[in-house]
Amino acid sequence: MRVIIDCSYLACTQDKIEIPGVETFDQVKDWFVKWQTFHYTLDGKEWREIEFNDDADPDMKRPCNVRVTDEAGEELAEDS
Repeated sequence: MRVIIDCSYLACTQDKIEIPGVETFDQVKDWFVKWQTFHYTLDGKEWREIEFNDDADPDMKRPCNVRVTDEAGEELAEDS
């Protein structure tokens, strides 16, 4: 029998960063976070990056929710 295992994980990290040359966050035109790096642009063209300083390593051993379905999408079991 082939089943689909759907795992959800919750990871959290926090860091204090200094954005060079920025006095208020309103100066940041666009931003996003990916792979513990803050990406931002002040002019909408040139993107800059600031890496977080923490050593976070998300715990992938303990999912907050696991769902088992068959290939048709019918739920067979859930553990949360």
